[in-house]
Amino acid sequence: MATLSPSTYLFSSWQIDWADGKTLLIKSVKAEGAVPSWNLQHPELPILAKDRVLSINGTSGDPKAMLAVCKKQKKLALLVRNRSAAGSITSAVQTAVAEQGKAAKSAPKFFDFNVTVDMSFHTQLGLDVDWANGKSLYVRHLQGSGAVEEWNRQHPAHLAVHAGDRIVAVNGFSEDAQGMLSLCRDLVQSRSSFLLRVRGPPPPPENKDSRERDKKESDSDGEKGKEKVKEKDKKKDKEKSKKEKEKEKEKKDKEKSKRDKKEKDKDEKEKSRKKARSSSS
Repeated sequence: MATLSPSTYLFSSWQIDWADGKTLLIKSVKAEGAVPSWNLQHPELPILAKDRVLSINGTSGDPKAMLAVCKKQKKLALLVRNRSAAGSITSAVQTAVAEQGKAAKSAPKFFDFNVTVDMSFHTQLGLDVDWANGKSLYVRHLQGSGAVEEWNRQHPAHLAVHAGDRIVAVNGFSEDAQGMLSLCRDLVQSRSSFLLRVRGPPPPPENKDSRERDKKESDSDGEKGKEKVKEKDKKKDKEKSKKEKEKEKEKKDKEKSKRDKKEKDKDEKEKSRKKARSSSS
């Protein structure tokens, strides 16, 4: 178990408020520290903004006393009320927090991999996501059917999408959660294939060679997915160009037909005038 300093790693990993005088309201969770480390290792029980810490190592009802425990003790057990729990305790979260060590710094904090989803035979991705942090799409849970579920069936667990993962890019577009969500909706409706860059917890250390090979295959699949998307876009552009040329040709044919008709009418009138002059003479 990696050991971390509570005063450094816990306090620096969140922003809290204790205005109610009884609990610690988590205002935000930062990118590094004990809390995000817990979230990566336990995606099914994440500690999130707007959650409330009810007790620390059995101390409750007094925020100052709870914070004092954090400074004095190396291992902390947090009892957390989830923000969506409507007053009920949904998870008892235990997280080890102790002195700072090199192992914690050197351990990978996350694992990125590519997911290529093909919407040709699906009408939905099959994900329920949250975009509260503004930069990525947090996977709250999988719906059990859809293009992502099909991907998961065909790939090993560490290259599958799980609740607690984050989608950090859609077809290379990133850093704008609402824009990524809108792009996903458009691509789903267009029944296109597209690429998701997913960030999850690091896989277990065993089978390192196999994992690296799987990651390379995932990256390769991602490149193939990009090529597939480019080919489809190229095909669409070609079809669009063809239709535009056909429209242009149709327009020219209509204009030519009008000119020919006009010339014909002019010739008919000229013949009629000549015939009229000939009759009068």
